[in-house]
Amino acid sequence: MKYTFFIGLLLIIISNSIAQEKTVNKQEKGYFNITELGYYIGLNDRTVKVGPQFYSRTYKSVHTLSLRTINGFFLTNHLSLGIGIGADGFQIKDGDFYNTFQLFGDLRYYFKNQDNTWYAYGNLGKAIKIDPQFEKGLAGGGGIGIKAMVSWKTALLVSFGYQEQEIKTIPEDRQRIPSVAFKVGLLF
Repeated sequence: MKYTFFIGLLLIIISNSIAQEKTVNKQEKGYFNITELGYYIGLNDRTVKVGPQFYSRTYKSVHTLSLRTINGFFLTNHLSLGIGIGADGFQIKDGDFYNTFQLFGDLRYYFKNQDNTWYAYGNLGKAIKIDPQFEKGLAGGGGIGIKAMVSWKTALLVSFGYQEQEIKTIPEDRQRIPSVAFKVGLLF
C-alpha cells in the first residue's frame, strides 16, 4: 500500500510539471543513454511435454527485477531508436529462479517537444544464453511513461507497461512469462 501511494504521488508531481514549457533540451537530439531499473509482476505459464501427445500445464506467480541500459539516437525530437542490454531475474513462486541476459531494440515516441512530456515505448529482443546460469528466449514489451527533466542533461523516466519473456530450458519445457512492468530510469 505504501508503494502504491508513493507511485501515485510521484506521478501526480510529474504530471503537474508537464504544463511548464521550456526550450528544446539536449535529450531531444543526438546520442542518448537510458539506464533503468524495473520491477515486473506476472504469471509463469509453463507447458511440459509428458508423453508423445500429452502436455502438463501449470501457472505460478512471478516477480522480476530488471536492470537495463539503452544507447541510441534521436531520429527527430519526438522519436528515438536504441539498442539495449540488460539482466532480468525471474523468481517463480515456490519454484525456480531464472537469470536472463537481454539484447533488444528500443523505440520511443515523445508526444510533445517539451522538457516534461508523456511518451510511448516498445522493445523487442532476445534473451541470450551466455553461460549455463542464463536462459534464452524471445522477449518484448511496451507501455507509456512520463519524462521529466531534472537538469539540462538529465531526465527522470517513469513508465508502466507490459513485458513478456519466453524461456526454453529444453525443447519439452516451454515457459511464457507475461508481466505488468513498472520502470524508473534516467535519460542522459
